[in-house]
Amino acid sequence: MSLVLQLPARPLTVDDLDDFPLGDGRRYELHEGTLIVSSSPSPLHQVASVNLIVELRRACPPELLVLPPINVGNRKTNFEPDVVVIFRESYQPKRLFGWIPILVVEVRSPSTAAIDRTLKRSAYADLGVKNYWMVDADHPRIEVLELVDGAFREAGSCEGDNDITIAHPFIVTLNPARLAIP
Repeated sequence: MSLVLQLPARPLTVDDLDDFPLGDGRRYELHEGTLIVSSSPSPLHQVASVNLIVELRRACPPELLVLPPINVGNRKTNFEPDVVVIFRESYQPKRLFGWIPILVVEVRSPSTAAIDRTLKRSAYADLGVKNYWMVDADHPRIEVLELVDGAFREAGSCEGDNDITIAHPFIVTLNPARLAIP
């Protein structure tokens, strides 16, 4: 199915996203007013996302909340990471602006890997997100990044059928290969 969008001749904002088609399987995100459209995630991507949410919810302390994809950002830069962790007191039933998640996780797809590694990594650092994880379900791997002096630094990584214990934002042990098992 093809899609034709009439875009304004100005940078977009999150208000413009409200006018986009809903339920078409695509993900609409913004970076500094520029539209980024991604195809729908694969079944493997979705399995890894759900399994990760389950594992994180098991380990999550009560003052934090693990959420599936929700909007993160501001009016002109707005992403929808696969998993978000926020302070429970920050939760609102509408768009959550004016708060910074303490963890965002992107489950990488072949079509989005470069965006996750560069554009989103930089944008999440600029927003002040303290922890950013990239999960690759196709080639089981978890890369754990922590914000240090305004930039993300690798705090750990793990591949295949091995466990990694991550300390921030809370202690959790994950296995990349098991995240991809339905």
